[in-house]
Amino acid sequence: MLETFLPSILGRLKKTAASPPKAAGIANPGVRIVDGKIVPHYAFQVDIVDQCNLACRDCNHISPIAKNRFTNPETLHRDFSILAKVYQPQLVQLLGGEPLLHPDIVTVIKAVRASGISDRVMVVSNGLLLPRMRDEFWENLDDLEISIYPDSNLDQKLIENFQAKATEHEVRLEVYYYKEFRRGFSIPGTQNQALVERIYRSCKAVHVWGCHSLYEGYIYKCPQSTFIPRMLGLAKEKHTRDGLELRDAPDFRDELYAFLTSPEPLQACRNCLAPAGSMRPHTQVRPRDWLAEHDGPLESMVDYQELRRIEAEMHIQKPDHIKELLESRSA
Repeated sequence: MLETFLPSILGRLKKTAASPPKAAGIANPGVRIVDGKIVPHYAFQVDIVDQCNLACRDCNHISPIAKNRFTNPETLHRDFSILAKVYQPQLVQLLGGEPLLHPDIVTVIKAVRASGISDRVMVVSNGLLLPRMRDEFWENLDDLEISIYPDSNLDQKLIENFQAKATEHEVRLEVYYYKEFRRGFSIPGTQNQALVERIYRSCKAVHVWGCHSLYEGYIYKCPQSTFIPRMLGLAKEKHTRDGLELRDAPDFRDELYAFLTSPEPLQACRNCLAPAGSMRPHTQVRPRDWLAEHDGPLESMVDYQELRRIEAEMHIQKPDHIKELLESRSA
């Protein structure tokens, strides 16, 4: 089956393609249909592993408590080939966990490109395993994003080496430094429906950045909606309640469009802080202590000033029933 992934015609054409613009923030036109296909805000995401070589306290992919999992390249090629018939992002982002832990990441990259879903593939990494990557990795990549934390131990010399490799292989490299994280989850969550709707409507992952995600044959509006049921220890049948099963059918495009543009909050929104969690310094924790770091009512973890700022920035108008709920609570 690996021959399927080797139309490297695309592999060479990709180097001549212009770099896509970054997501356009709140002015982004959002999900739309163009020439018969759904065009999302910017990129499409897939976690090719769940585990990570770090244990960040506020990891929003729950990697410190995730079990080891490696995406099968052939399965990924099959699923993306189906999705490509109705959906066309600017690029596909391979994440984790730490995606460089995947033992066959080059084949994964080739599988994504050969599916026709996009001619650009990005890897989002903490960079710690980059020195082990051979030239074949760089030759097949289009974009690389490195997230550096205070205790990552990536010195300037290493960063310069990565930049040299990227230049040599015409890979667009972006390096980001993070000293603080926003809280992402609350184990008990909230029953405050007004707050749930505010969080969903101001969620940049869904409405601005465009973090649509594929996980085990289901499409999700955001990766957090795949993680939260597992974080909460819910039964297996409840893991896909916020997802839409991928289907190779004539009516799937319209079903997917309706799903992606639905105004209804997700079940996961009751336990998710979106981008409005309170800020705290980045740190590493022991995996066995990770859940305890998120055990508290959601209301106590919200940065309400940031939430209001996002709502103003996105020009969110609160529906009448939300206004009524808020007014009754404040009274």
